[in-house]
Parts: sequence; C-alpha cells; structure tokens
Amino acid sequence: MDTDVEVVFLYTAIDQTKANGSVPVSEQGSNAASGSGKSADDPKKQQVNCIGTFYWQNDNNWKMPKGEGCYITALAMAINNLGVCATPDTVFSANGDSVFADYNKISTSLNIKIQISLAPSKEDIITAVKQHPNGVVVTYKAENFSHAILAVAIDSSGAIRYNDPAMSNGQDVSLSEYWVGKCGYDDQAIKSMMIVTK
Repeated sequence: MDTDVEVVFLYTAIDQTKANGSVPVSEQGSNAASGSGKSADDPKKQQVNCIGTFYWQNDNNWKMPKGEGCYITALAMAINNLGVCATPDTVFSANGDSVFADYNKISTSLNIKIQISLAPSKEDIITAVKQHPNGVVVTYKAENFSHAILAVAIDSSGAIRYNDPAMSNGQDVSLSEYWVGKCGYDDQAIKSMMIVTK
C-alpha cells in the first residue's frame, strides 16, 4: 500500500523529572546500544534484541497528561530505537497534542511507517520482535481499559521481554511483571501489534 499506515489483518479482528529509571535522551547513547547496562552474562539477558530506549509516560519532563499516553510513549520508544530522534513530547506534538493516537498523522509528521496487525498471536509478536530490533508496540484491551507496551526482546527461555511505559521501573520486564500482567490479564487480551519502520 502507498499509505503511511498499513493495516494488516493476520487473524479476525477483535474488539483498544527523570524519574526512577527513565532514560533521558542525552544519556541514551550507550544504553540504546547495549540495553539497560545489565550484564550480558546473565542468562535472562541473552536476548534477541537490545532493550534500547525506555521512557516513563508519567515523567514530569513530558507535557502529556499524567496517567495517559501509553500509546504515544510506546511509539516514541520504537521510533527512537529506529534511529529517528523521538521522545513522548515529539510524538505527542506530531499527534496534535493528543494522547489518542492518530497513526496517519504521526507517521506523516515523523516520516515513518506504522504497520498495524490486529489480533496477533504470541508467536506473531515473537517473529516481529526478531525481525524489528527497534521493538514492536503491543496493545492490550481488557474490560475497561487498554494499554500499549513495547516488546523489545526474546530471552533465552523464549519469553517476550517488554518496556512498559506505565511503570517507572518498567524497562525489560516479563509478562507477569508489567502492569497488564499484574492486573491478571495474559496474551489472550492482545488487541494489536504495531511495527514502525522508516
């Protein structure tokens, strides 16, 4: 397709301050290349991809309303890992200062492409993470909320590792450690995945 946003249906669509561990853009250089600085000798860290950029959506440095903006923040991590300088403020501004993501507006403004796949399986996400080292945005839809995180790596046991923008210490966490998992939801609540490319 020639549009900036490509929707790919893999399966039938389903019904969307430098605080505690956030990595300021000025300090991302070595962290973005080598992950969070944790030892590569740790078997948990023998992963497919680097962990890259981490942003916390409630960081006082961002102009988004606190408690909102997980989609914007997860996209900012994926875009910055792609090599296009981006912060949550960059993506928020590209989105018309809204936390409700308009993917066409964001992709046009930042000169990127966003491919959205609805109802991906866990295996689809693993394959995408292996093919896209900048990370894959994964969205969850539960009864009364939705949430977006960035799948960043596959560890030695084959589990997906995530950067969860809702947690100040959400860099390189497992399903059970991140916010959606702590609420008792699992891979069955996956709504979509977004792949960001140049």
